[in-house]
Amino acid sequence: MSLTERRPDTGRRSHDRAESPGSPPLPLVVAGALAGAAAALLSYAVLAIVALAAWMLDPAAPWEWSHMLEAASAGWLAGQGVPLVILETPVNLPPVGFGLLCVVAIMAATRWAAGAAAVARRGEAVAVALSAAVPYGLSAAVLAGLGRHLGAVPWQAGVIAGSIALVVALATLVVRVRLIEPRRAPRMLVDASAAALTAVLVMVIAAAFALGAMIVIHADEVARVLGGLGLGAAGGLLVVALSLGYLPVALMWSLAYLLGPGFAVSSTTTISAFGPAGSAALPGLPILAAIPPDPPGGAVLLPLVGVVAGALMAALLRRRDWNGLPGLAAAAAAAALVGLILAALALVCSGSLGSASLSLLGPTPIYVGLAAFGTTLLGGAAVVIWPPREGGPDLHG
Repeated sequence: MSLTERRPDTGRRSHDRAESPGSPPLPLVVAGALAGAAAALLSYAVLAIVALAAWMLDPAAPWEWSHMLEAASAGWLAGQGVPLVILETPVNLPPVGFGLLCVVAIMAATRWAAGAAAVARRGEAVAVALSAAVPYGLSAAVLAGLGRHLGAVPWQAGVIAGSIALVVALATLVVRVRLIEPRRAPRMLVDASAAALTAVLVMVIAAAFALGAMIVIHADEVARVLGGLGLGAAGGLLVVALSLGYLPVALMWSLAYLLGPGFAVSSTTTISAFGPAGSAALPGLPILAAIPPDPPGGAVLLPLVGVVAGALMAALLRRRDWNGLPGLAAAAAAAALVGLILAALALVCSGSLGSASLSLLGPTPIYVGLAAFGTTLLGGAAVVIWPPREGGPDLHG
């Protein structure tokens, strides 16, 4: 069967689309290609509008509109992990916020494609996802080729962006069209995954509060750094946009600080709650001025965030009747998932902004993963190991 041929649907249909004689489903390849192209165009347009707004704020500046569009291309590509070399400076620390913008655009476009093509089978989902990834990757390759000052390799940009589009589109289709039934998965895996996501959410919220508190406490220093750049309204808008792009990175660094491993701000300096910040030269982003110069009082207790998250994780497991030794096994599985998730996030939020002292920035993934695993397992084991009260349910003990 070709990718555009449609078989009669004897099973479920996408609940995004109500079939009617006047609106036949689009061919799979057409719907996927339109979704991929739209996702690339819309996500890039957001950054381009911000860049052009900065250009219009300062018409006397030596920047041309083409330079601003190239800056938007740099943010769009770097946000998805495409390595750049700007002014002979390697840039490998992605502004993850821009990447999340692209992910949201891909998800929204894929949801539309699922309804427009009435996707209801695994093969159809793969066809739509592949069709979306091709134009999306080609868009990245074109932007990399047109950016004369970005130092990006077009084929590499196309492969990276296309792979992201393929994975996100497939995941969206699997969830939206319900191609995988969680009820068929092992019960421990389903419950451990839900508990792990709960623990990750708790730690992310704690890291967000910590980051917000540091920004408020060091607001004067942040304002001083921003004013010291002397960029004017146009440059200030670009720096604010770039800071927002790096906000998820700062959030992950905050979480690594709470868990204990901390994060590197140079090839020789690591910021953690168990040592002074040192005097390493930081990139000129105002948000980095919120880094505390010295550990706060009681800093040794900060990793308890992971222990509390583990306890809440275990409370969810107990509600699902996991306790005793089987509960301990479920808690260990959930803690391992937490460690893997946070290690992956730490990897995404680390990199370099130069070839000298700034060649190593961010948390070390393996340390963050081990710290998350250890603290959540400690808190989880303390809650879940106890058998149920006499007369209570004991489905696994």
